Amino acid sequence: MKRRNSLLSKYLMIIITAIMLFPLSSILFSLLFVSIADLFTIGDNIYKDGTNLEKMWHHEAKALQRASDEQIISKLSHLKKTYSKADIFWVDSAGNTKFKSSENIKIPNKWSPSYVVQFMKSSYDSDPFTVVAFVGEKKDKGFIVFQVPRSEMKNRGQKLRDEYDYLFFIIVMIILMMFIFLSWIFFYRIRKRLLRLQKTINVFTKNQIPSPISIEKQDEIGQLEYAFNQMMVQLAESKKREKEEEELRRQLIANLSHDLRTPLTTIRGHAYRLRKEPLSPKGLESLELIDRKMNYLDQLID
Repeated sequence: MKRRNSLLSKYLMIIITAIMLFPLSSILFSLLFVSIADLFTIGDNIYKDGTNLEKMWHHEAKALQRASDEQIISKLSHLKKTYSKADIFWVDSAGNTKFKSSENIKIPNKWSPSYVVQFMKSSYDSDPFTVVAFVGEKKDKGFIVFQVPRSEMKNRGQKLRDEYDYLFFIIVMIILMMFIFLSWIFFYRIRKRLLRLQKTINVFTKNQIPSPISIEKQDEIGQLEYAFNQMMVQLAESKKREKEEEELRRQLIANLSHDLRTPLTTIRGHAYRLRKEPLSPKGLESLELIDRKMNYLDQLID
């Protein structure tokens, strides 16, 4: 019970919760923007498998062995309609660009051997994904090129993940801000309770004793409040005993004063009577001494 109500345990729980939310948010992010997107993907992505694209392109190039230039251009135009996201062009054996699917394709009309080598090197394992195949088995009609952006080869889940990847960072920042906010609330409440205790200590009752404070929670501050209340109870009892002892002391002094003044008055009366009697000089001297001592004793009693 003490551990569960401890302020340290509560704050450790806040820290552990914040730490656990980071991997959980990563898992949820993956499920939302990858797995779920893949499950609900409509149709098939014809660009997703590079191996199949390469096989298809080599197959189409091989089939054009006996085709004329017009037939090759017609076939490439048809393939462009099927693969609308791809760029397709044909370079003959003389290095002339015979066909390109779009005017935006930046290739020369006349290819030099050095440019061919440079193109092959820059196209290897790069973006866009590039497949080069010689036309026909004799390789005497040049080569055809198939290029598609690698972003088009990703499935819907991967695209969503790339597009909304920043959301994971936002989620992490939200968790961090929640941790900071909860920590602030936690310490703000502690400070508020401590200020309430301080205010109670500084407010005195008519007996010059602070009033007891209400205990709201059974934690470290609650134990401090309980100890404060116990101290106030003991202080009140001490004040009560002090008041009783003061009253007893006053009563005792009053009784002692009365008990001493009674015989002192009697002695003073007899001394006064003796003054009217004939006395020797020594007797008068003794009577004066008695009178002085009675006055001194009267002063002590006062």
